Amino acid sequence: MTRGPLAIGVAALVLAGCGKSDDKRVRRNRDAGVAVTTPDKSGTGRAAAGEEREPNPSEAEATPLPLGHYLQGTLDGETDVDVFRVTVPGPGQLRAALTGIEEVDLVLELRDQAGTVLAKSDRGPALIGEGLPGFGVVAGDYFLAVREFVKPRKKPKKPKKAPAVDAAPAGRLGASHPYELAVELFERPPELHEIEPNDDRGAAVEVLLADSVKGWVGWAGDADVWKLSLEGVAAQYGLDLEVSGIDGLVLTVDVLDAGGDKVLSRKGSKGGPVAIIGFVPALAEAAPPWHYVKITADRSNPEATYDLRFTARLLDDDEEREPNDEPAAATPLGGAGAMRATYAAGDVDRFLVEAQADAQLLDVAVEPPQGIDVELVVGVAGQPPLATASSGGAGVKESLTGVAIPAQTPVVVTVSAKTSKKSDPGGEARPYRLTWSLAPAAGDPMPPEE
Repeated sequence: MTRGPLAIGVAALVLAGCGKSDDKRVRRNRDAGVAVTTPDKSGTGRAAAGEEREPNPSEAEATPLPLGHYLQGTLDGETDVDVFRVTVPGPGQLRAALTGIEEVDLVLELRDQAGTVLAKSDRGPALIGEGLPGFGVVAGDYFLAVREFVKPRKKPKKPKKAPAVDAAPAGRLGASHPYELAVELFERPPELHEIEPNDDRGAAVEVLLADSVKGWVGWAGDADVWKLSLEGVAAQYGLDLEVSGIDGLVLTVDVLDAGGDKVLSRKGSKGGPVAIIGFVPALAEAAPPWHYVKITADRSNPEATYDLRFTARLLDDDEEREPNDEPAAATPLGGAGAMRATYAAGDVDRFLVEAQADAQLLDVAVEPPQGIDVELVVGVAGQPPLATASSGGAGVKESLTGVAIPAQTPVVVTVSAKTSKKSDPGGEARPYRLTWSLAPAAGDPMPPEE
């Protein structure tokens, strides 16, 4: 089935990815001939680029593909590779889109003049489009390679005797359904969109307070780094970071300090968002007033963007301070009260009961989010737990009563969770409530009256 031309609008374009180049000529069971070109019916004003020239399996034999144009091609058997040359006049964002076709899982690679793969889009399976939403390029020639994804086959066992006739060749033979490949160059994406390359701190785009920016995880291994400006964010303020989900992708969001050290990491569920609530920036003395957010995913999607937004607000006394995964960073608790906190998959929250002059009895309870099975532990850092509660089940309150706290001894209260695929909230921040109180421990019995 021949598919109509692919629209190359900003929202529809897809990003490309990486792999290994294949310079050798491929075995062809027949001459595939020239590709069929069709008039532009999409209304975008693009022109057909002419005919695919076969064979074109390498950069040296690449078919020219002018910017702002599209063409059609076919893969003649699973070992065929089609390479197209794109000449870039100056710096910009290169966008390429490859339509998905029936029965064949396509792979799109972007290569430099030496044949090195710069990016690869391999989302698969058949009928799934591949592409590059915006890859940073400079003047020169670049190459787009289209090939078929083929699963590695197990080597057959050697027969005891040679076969009487030659075995039939394995794999798909003959021409595939026609695909369409289109390419454009933009000087820069719309305002508040990512600008590639931005995979390290030196190339990070700055995000101002309350801005909402967009980006793509556009190809295999793509990483986006954003620079969060903390100008005017006082010490008593916390940050709320929110990254919207992308269909089919599991996002990972890392928060880095100004020196690039990881401060906090959260992983989402498939297609789900990632949120970090009440994050207190780790600004060392004389440190620059910014942090970084690094966004990656287990797969790529060149068609759908994510939104990143961060806001700052004054934290209340009864709010958890993130990060508090380690005892040394535990959120302090007072003598009695309640604490509002959030849980996300893999999160561990620790709270500090400061040392008291006299021995105390601690009552503590946690009301978990719906569907989350929590564990509550009280202990002294570096020592075995003083008490543990974890038998309530999903969504059931856990509590400990009368935990003996020695005098002059700080104690850490730890809240974690046992999750399953059904109950895992991913990177979504789910609120819960922690309550506690202290009472003096009973002293030695009074001496009898004289």
